[in-house]
Parts: sequence; structure tokens; C-alpha cells
Amino acid sequence: MKDVFQFRNSIIKEYESFSRSFTIIRADDIREYVDSEYERGRYWPEPLVQINPSYKKASTVQELVAEGILHPACSHIFKTGKTEGKQRDLTLYKHQMDALAIAKKNEPYIVTTGTGSGKSIAFFLPIVDYVLRERDSGGERKTRAIIIYPMNALANSQFEELDKFLCDYPEGKRPFTVARYTGQENQEERRAVADNPPDILLTNFMMLELLLTRYEETDRKVIDHCRGLKFLVLDELHTYRGRQGADVALLVRRVRQRLEASDMVCIGTSATMSNTGSLQDQQTTVAHISSLLFGQEVPLENIVSETLEPVTDSSISHKKMLELLPDRLRDSKFEWANLDEFKRDPMAIWVETTLGIEMHGASAPTRAKPLSISQAADRLAHDTGCDVQTAKTALQNFLIAAHSVEDADGRRPLAFKLHQFISGPGKVLMTLEPPGKRFITMTAQRFAPGREDVFLYPAYFCRECGQEYHPVEFSENRWSPREIDVLFPSDAEDKFGFLVPTGEDFDFDGSDESLPDFWVEQRASGLQVKNEYKKFVPKKICLDERGQVVASTHVQGNEFWYIPGHIRFCPRCGMVHEPMGKDINRLSSLSGEGRSSATTMITMSVLKNLFAEEAECDGLDQRKMLGFTDNRQDAALQSGHFNDFVFLVTLRGGIVGALQKNGGVLTEDAMPEEVFKAIGFNRNDYAAKCEYLNDPELFGLNLTEAQRALKFVLGYRVILDFRKGWRFNNPSLDQIGLVEVAYNGLDDYVQTEKYFEQAHQAIKSLAPNKRKELFTLVFTEMRKNLCIDSRFLDPSEQEKTKTKAWTYLKERWGFASDEKLTITRYMILHQAPSHHRRNRSDYISGGVRSRLVRIIKRSSLWNGSPLDGQILQWKDTEVTEIVKSILELSRDYGFVKKIQLDNDFSGWCLQSQALVWRLCSSSELTKKKSKNEFFYQLYLSAADTLSLPNHTLFEYESHEHTAQVDNTDREILEARFRYTQKDKNWWKTKGYRGDLERLPVLFCSPTMELGVDISSLNTVYMRNVPPTPANYAQRSGRAGRSGQAALVITYCAAQSPHDQWFFANAADMVHGIVKAPTLDLSNRDLIDSHLDAIWLSCLEVKIE
Repeated sequence: MKDVFQFRNSIIKEYESFSRSFTIIRADDIREYVDSEYERGRYWPEPLVQINPSYKKASTVQELVAEGILHPACSHIFKTGKTEGKQRDLTLYKHQMDALAIAKKNEPYIVTTGTGSGKSIAFFLPIVDYVLRERDSGGERKTRAIIIYPMNALANSQFEELDKFLCDYPEGKRPFTVARYTGQENQEERRAVADNPPDILLTNFMMLELLLTRYEETDRKVIDHCRGLKFLVLDELHTYRGRQGADVALLVRRVRQRLEASDMVCIGTSATMSNTGSLQDQQTTVAHISSLLFGQEVPLENIVSETLEPVTDSSISHKKMLELLPDRLRDSKFEWANLDEFKRDPMAIWVETTLGIEMHGASAPTRAKPLSISQAADRLAHDTGCDVQTAKTALQNFLIAAHSVEDADGRRPLAFKLHQFISGPGKVLMTLEPPGKRFITMTAQRFAPGREDVFLYPAYFCRECGQEYHPVEFSENRWSPREIDVLFPSDAEDKFGFLVPTGEDFDFDGSDESLPDFWVEQRASGLQVKNEYKKFVPKKICLDERGQVVASTHVQGNEFWYIPGHIRFCPRCGMVHEPMGKDINRLSSLSGEGRSSATTMITMSVLKNLFAEEAECDGLDQRKMLGFTDNRQDAALQSGHFNDFVFLVTLRGGIVGALQKNGGVLTEDAMPEEVFKAIGFNRNDYAAKCEYLNDPELFGLNLTEAQRALKFVLGYRVILDFRKGWRFNNPSLDQIGLVEVAYNGLDDYVQTEKYFEQAHQAIKSLAPNKRKELFTLVFTEMRKNLCIDSRFLDPSEQEKTKTKAWTYLKERWGFASDEKLTITRYMILHQAPSHHRRNRSDYISGGVRSRLVRIIKRSSLWNGSPLDGQILQWKDTEVTEIVKSILELSRDYGFVKKIQLDNDFSGWCLQSQALVWRLCSSSELTKKKSKNEFFYQLYLSAADTLSLPNHTLFEYESHEHTAQVDNTDREILEARFRYTQKDKNWWKTKGYRGDLERLPVLFCSPTMELGVDISSLNTVYMRNVPPTPANYAQRSGRAGRSGQAALVITYCAAQSPHDQWFFANAADMVHGIVKAPTLDLSNRDLIDSHLDAIWLSCLEVKIE
């Protein structure tokens, strides 16, 4: 990417727009405080900047061969760039040389260096050297090294890395052999390992346990070939903790005993572990833990740590650099004629020694703690005397310019990463004092600072008007804050409810007349509240800052409406809520997002910005994102969530585009064809066909059949997209006011009085415009409940298309094999007979106690009519007669259809030809204001994108990459994700149909987090904060492996204590040290289980 800072800013801007789109805040003091907190980036602070440090280089493998330290064959084996046809000598780092020296002495050792430091070379090099020497001496063919990985993905990754060193040797003539035995191999592969023992065996601790315990011929042969084992390697040993770690410790002891390997050399790799952070403590801790795991002492001097060195000119002193720096900053032209000039640049020296490594005089340099751009700019301003903004601009410009500098091996000397932590907005809390005086905060705490007896109350906001609500409960003689979703008894409304600060512009003023119309009834004595609503009437109370009731004249008092129990209407705007439902869905907090929706929107933004750039990085395509989550279910969930959302955006963009191209109006007959065209499926190009066809080479009548099936699917999806039930965080086109569904000919119909001569008196009494409102209300309720007589909801038509869709169409644009398709539902005015066989969900009640009847009674359309104030007193049976009359009249005109469902039982549905989709004009939108500006712009943008001939929306796709994915699919997914020329060639050699399709997003679980190595990847996303800094380093280390600038985004859920701790202390995760695990090897259950395993293996009985 050209500018990683701009890339980050664009993503944050779009995420902010999404995150803030769900909440309206009416109170000026709350809104101003929240705006100011958002303005300073409370939930998306500046990213931390981390320069990748340089490890101190030592000899090349080829030089060690010349000195006789390594076997001669190592000279050719250990060359880099073989797969690219650019072979180079492998230069070792000092820590790799240190490890080799210890291995030569047959002593155990642990390598504790950073991600990407070549820890695996530190044990593979001495192992391969030993194997080659044993082969030369005529030693028997057997397995001499077992490498134990905590996850299969690591074994897979290492197997492929080793294969790169052996790729230029013909099969059967490789100087050493490697095999996997992890449980994912088939029987034939396992038998091959048993019959031809590899020199090096890659496995996991569970499989090694089974090898020692199971009495199966294949397993027995594999383990017998390991007798006298020379090397046992525990990779990532810091991951072994608790009972699992203790199991591994005893397993190592059993391996030593079973394989008669008293001289076995134990090797480990680990993240730094400590409880204090000092180097001495780190090494002592690692030595202690590894000694416990291996069952033999690991000397402190055998803990191999990383040795760093500056890449800039170290001959220029710190003092001299500071003298030169102000003039260099004023020059602000960051261009260099060559690498040496760059290394002497005082700005380069300052950046490396501030953001990359810390120099400690004569002591070895250490990694610098990451800083935010502002923190670094403050230091630069202090060191140069310039203002902070000038320093910040210069620092960003330098880092971007330095990205173009490369050494002879193509490495960038000051490659860097941005670590961006994003938090889901939490709650805004405040005291019960009056607006303008109340204390407001967005920091989670129970009491106001310095006032330990004054609670802070979370605020939620009406989705219509933005009025604040405080969920409360009465306890200990005061109103205390509570969680909004806490359950309470149905008869406890006097103790659980909501406080709403009073105001002048409230619809509800405490009088019966200001209650919702259906709450009251007219009696002889006047207007009275119905008995069933009396206990829910809001009450005015006066509270002090502690939540205690005081007299209304009290100087410290503040007035509130107390809403008993659940919210049934908003006292400010009058919005009425259905009895069923949750308060959390009626109100909004600061945001309506969840982890999945936030991840999907961030991923969309990442792809949008990446695809705006052309492929770079030496022909490799960097337009991809690798996402991580902590379990495989979440990986599958997130991948599905993203794909579903992309489909919805594409479909809705297609609907908007179709309407735009057809004068803003479409009927059901025309809709599928026009949406088909608007999405771009009518273009006879390969990319469009790849999007929806299983076989993009399809042509002729088969292509016609496939497109006919697709149009049917589109028609079905369009109708379903306008049903009720879409959540507020995924609003449909009609919910945001962009598209409305009207009814063909209704305007003319309601104005023709002769059609209403036989109508119910209530209908007759209405003016034409009110009559239209009433009919629209009934039709809309039917439409949203899918009471529509449409061929797209006809089960026989669906079955015909289902087979064709399965044959021709990709699942996204077809019907899933297990998808239960919705069919026409029917509105009924009476209770269905108990003997009726149809599913009750196919019937929508429009009669007594139905939602439709309640809506009609409460509708404002009666205001000013002859029935104003009367309709609410009518019984449900009387209102049902109005509905019946509407349906009978509409049938005669052709709006609806009556279906005989049984001998004495009938239902009603809309005629599909009555439906008209209409794009709302800008003037209409101005009048009613879109309820969600973000999604309004998103759908319009999608329509514009689809109209472009070469858009990239079809390429937006994700897949999970977990242990659930079989090996063949895994290879395909990784090839699609890397998307290099080598992968495209591999695809063709495999004989797969069509071209290899790009896969820009993978969501991985921990078991697969290291299974993909893509040099061109520059964006990594974490759906949650990883458990430890070591996990974070592993995952973030996937990005920027070719030295390019990289962005690592971590989402922190508002309700996760772990996520929020590290959101507030991000540097501890980015630069942190893993806490030492606890291992108890004296646990009786532990010892008993391993004694049982030994006994079982001695029985030599096959386990069924």
C-alpha cells in the first residue's frame, strides 16, 4: 500500500460512521460530551508504531560448511529462494549460531527470539547436520528427531517450509526425509511412514501419546523406528500450561524411557516468559519451565536470546545525531541516492533508536516499546525544538518514504507495522443531577469520582427521538442502576423500571389525555385509564443525586418520569412499543453493533481500500486480509456473516440500481430481470459468470436455463428482503426510507366512491386520503408477513428451480441444499381449525387479538374523522369486520385473493401484480429523513459500484480456515488466498475447472493461525484480543513479512474484560511478555492417568 497511515484513517472513518449510525442523542450535554470523546478517538486511538528490529547476522551456512562445522550437503540444502528460482546463500543470525554451538555439545537448549527470527532453523540445522553424518557413517534407517507442535497448522507450515529446501532434489534422492504423523493423514500415508521411517517426524503431543499407547501395527512400527531417539523438540513450549503442560512433561519422560533414549537432546522454542520483565528473570523463568517439561536441567547459559543490531550508521553518536536532526527536519525532503546515504540520515537513526531498538551503551540493544505517532512526535519535537504537528507530519512522511529503500537482498531496513486497537462503544454513564450539572463519563465505573455514595447510571436512548432512559431498581430505600436486560418478576413493576428526566417538549404530561389512545376509555365520569394499563402509567418522582426520593421543592432534587417495568411508550415522542419484545431492542446504547457486525464492516472497509490500489510487491497481490479468532465456531460464523452481508449489499445495490434505470418504479414481473441486469449478470464476461455459475464455461441452452433459475432466485430474494424481521443493525431498503412498496392503482381506487357503496360504515366515513392509509396499512401487514400470491412463493415452482439452481448456480446465488424456502402465507380472520394439517406459521392472524387489529385501533388515521376517539372503544370483533370489508372490497378490484383452505376455512393473500417498488425521491427523503445515513449511503454506493464495468464487489468473499477444513480444501483455500502465479499454475496442473479464483479474506482459528505464510500480506485482523502477547506476536507476524508497511487491527468487545484491559494497555499486548505457566507434576490424577497409559501399552491389546 502506498500510504499505510491514510489506509488506517480511511478504515477508521468508515468504522466510525457505521458505529455511530444507530444512536440519536437528544440531550445537548450528553451529545456534546459524546461527540468530544469520539472526536479525540476514544474508541479508535492512534495506532502504535513498531519498527521491525534487525537481528545480528553471523556466518552463512556455506561458510560453516567450508570450516567443517556443518556437513557438506548443507551447503546446497540450506539456500533460500529456490522456489522463486533466485537461490542465495543462507545467512544465519547470531542466535542461530549460538543454538548450533550448543547442539554440537549435545546439550539441551531453548530459543527465545521474536516472530520471524528463524527459530525453526535453530533446531532444524543441527538436526539435519546430524542426520547427514549418520547416513554417511552407514547408520540404520530410523527416525532420529521428533518435532512436537502444539497445533497441526504449525506442523503443516513447517513441513512446507522444509520442502522448499528439498524442492530441487528428485524424489527418492533427497538427502534427508521428513514426514507428518498428526492424525490428519489417511491410512495409506500412515502406512508409508511406518514402512519407510523418516529421518524427522513432525507430530503433535496428542498423536505422540497415541503412538505410545495404542497397540496397532502401524503405530507400533512408527514408534519402534524411533528407538534411540537423538532429538526431541517442543515448539512453542510456552503454550503448554496447567494440566496440559503437566501431561506433556510426563509424556517427554515416557518417550525417553520407552525409546531407550537416555542421551536424547531436548530442544525448545518459546516466547519470552517472565513475571518481572528483566532479562535475567526471563532467562531464569524459561530455564525453570523447560527443565520441568524436559525432565532434565536446562542450564541458564543455554537459553538463547535474540541479539539485535542497528541497521543505521552506528558510528554517528547519539549526541551528533541530535545536533544534525533539527536541520534535517527543516529540510523535510526525504529522498536518498543510495542505501548508505539513508543509513547516515539522522532522521533514520532517530527513528530506529526510538521506535525499533533501544541502545544501552556497552550493553546489547533491546527492542523498543511501541509508541503511538503522537508519543513519538512529542519526543521528536522535544529533541528538535519544532512544534508537535510539524514533527508528526515529518515522522509520517519519513516512514512512508523509507518504505521505498531496500538493501541488496530486497529487505527494507526500517520496515514497520501499525497496531490499531478498536473498541466497540460501551455505555455513557451519568449522575441523576439536572442536565448541564450532571457528571457524564464513558469510563465504566460504579460511582462518580470523589463521591462514593453517588451512583453512575447507564443511559440508553429512544431510537426515534433520542431521549435518554436510565434502567433502575429500587433497593435499600433508593433507586439504583441495573443492567437493562436483567430479568425481573412480572409483578415487580414498582421496583424495576426506567427513569426519564422530565422536559418541556414531552408528549406525555401526566394527564390521561396524553397517554396512548388505547390505554384509556370514555366512561360516564370521563376519560379513564383501562384497568390493564393502570400499573404501567409513568409516575413523576423527584430524586436527589443519590437516587433517594425527595420533595419536589428540594433544592437538590431533579424530576423524572418513572416508567414501571418495561417500556411501553416513549413519554417524549409517543412512540408505542409492542407488548412482546426486549427493552434492549427498543432503546439503543452508544452503538448497535456486535463483534460480528463490527468485524464485517471493518473487513468491508479494508477490502474497499485495498482494491482501490493496484497489485504491487513484485507482482504479488497484497489485496487480502487474514483474520483471527479464538475458536473454530467463531471463524465459521464470521466468515458466513461476512459473505451473507456482502450478498445482501449486492442484492440491495442491485434493487436500487434497477429502480434508478427504470424511472424509479418496478413491478414484480419486471423486478427479477432488471435486478439481474443491474448486478451485471447480463454482461457476457467471464468475471460475471464466475460470480454466479458453478461452471463459468456454460453456454447455449444450459446457460439460458441457469439464468432463468437465477432470475427466479432473485425474485424470491427480493420479496423476502422486504418482509418484516430485519434487525436494526442490518436495516432493509424500506426501513431506511430509500425504497418503498406501493400498491398499483390504489390512489385511483380509493377516490372512486362507487366501489365503497357496500363497504363497512367506518370505511365509508373516511376521506380518500385516510382510506388509502387504512388500505395501505392492511396491505403492508400482509406483504411484510409474506401473504402474497406470487410464483416465487409457490412450492411447486420453487422445487422446479431448486434442482436447476443446485446444478448450475453457486450457493450464494442459488438455494442451499438444506434451505427451507418460505411459501405463500395466508391472513386469516378466524382461528384455524385444530384438525388443519398446514403449519400454523403459514397463517397470519388479522382478526381478534391480532397485531393488525391493534395497529388499526391505534392508528392516527382516525384523527379528525367521524370515528375520532371512538374506534379505540370498539371491540376486536368489530374492528375485524372492518378488515373483512377491506379484503372483500379489495378482492373485487384485484388487490387480494381469497383462497379456500378447507371446507369452512379460507385465507387471504395479496396479488403479486398489485406490488410496485418505488425509489423514494430526494424530497421525500428530506421530509422523513433516513433513519440510518450510513446504510443509506452504503446501498447507494453499492448501486454505483455495480454499474461500473470492472468493479471488484464480486471478489469480496471469505472462508474459514480451521481444523474442520479437510486437507484438500485447505490447499485450495491457501492457493486462492496467496493467489500467486505459482498457485495459478498448480491449479491448472491439478486439472480443476476454470481459473483459480481469488479469495481475499480468510478467518482462522488458533489451530490454523500459523498455517498460512503469505509474503505479500500487509493487513491482519483479530476479532478479539489474543490470550497472550505470544499469540498476538504470532498472528500479527503474518503481516509485512516481505518488509512492507503493515496494519494490524484488533477489535476489543465492549463487554469483554480481557479485551478492554488490553485496549487500555495495548502496548502490553504488542510488546508484552508471557506470564510463566504453572506446572504441577505431583497431582495424583495426573500420575494415575500416565501410569494407566503405561500399563495399557504394556498389555499390547488393540484398543477398539
